[in-house]
Amino acid sequence: MPIGQRVVLIGGGHNALVTAFYLAKGGFKPLILERREFVGGGAITEEFHPGFRASTLAHTIGPPAASRNSPSKTPRNTPSSPKRSRIFSRF
Repeated sequence: MPIGQRVVLIGGGHNALVTAFYLAKGGFKPLILERREFVGGGAITEEFHPGFRASTLAHTIGPPAASRNSPSKTPRNTPSSPKRSRIFSRF
């Protein structure tokens, strides 16, 4: 791909922002397209109740899988599905 060429990135999450940085540093012209009015993806803080703000991704996924499942209960190479935190299960 020739240097200076336009590169389109779909989604403005933190991975796309880092990718755009390195593309621009390498001489390309990245264009990020995001459907929301702000970028950041899961690495943003939102107000989930008036006066209460929290990191969106960290609190919707819940604790790491290692703390929820003991190694003896979860077979190896089996993906575990993340569960929502109790505080968000009511919303």
